[in-house]
Amino acid sequence: MSLKELTKERHKEAESCEFNVRMMQGNLTKHEYLQYLGQLYMLFEHLDELAYFMMPSNVQGDFQRRYRILDDMREITDDISSITLVPSTVKYYMYLDTMVAEYDDIRAYGHIYLNYMALLYGGQFMKTKVPSSGELYNFYDKNDEIISAIRSIEPQINPDEVN
Repeated sequence: MSLKELTKERHKEAESCEFNVRMMQGNLTKHEYLQYLGQLYMLFEHLDELAYFMMPSNVQGDFQRRYRILDDMREITDDISSITLVPSTVKYYMYLDTMVAEYDDIRAYGHIYLNYMALLYGGQFMKTKVPSSGELYNFYDKNDEIISAIRSIEPQINPDEVN
């Protein structure tokens, strides 16, 4: 069974949660989207680091999302002090922190796959629905190369990590 099939149910759950439905409909306020970006920034501090060391050198810089997230945040406001991290973000951040500290490539592959593929695929639709220019979702001319790099690690991915 493919990774896509093994994670299909959780993918459906994620897409149907209230926040994601509202985001896909373009119904988030700037404040809500700013809060979301704040959560992502926190996570991509680790995800970008993992991707930098684990992905081929020709796409390493293009993987980096932190700076694009900051661009979107600055487009919405100059004052990001209103961002509040939610407990689930902190918990996931700490989980990723452990992977970075332990150099646990096998577990990390699933998180790279999940997060970057979501931005590469769903993000192309999402960037037209968010209250910013959607820099987060721009990979410019590297989409195919990045997708290929991510697909190359797919056989090593544990579906439980993605789920």
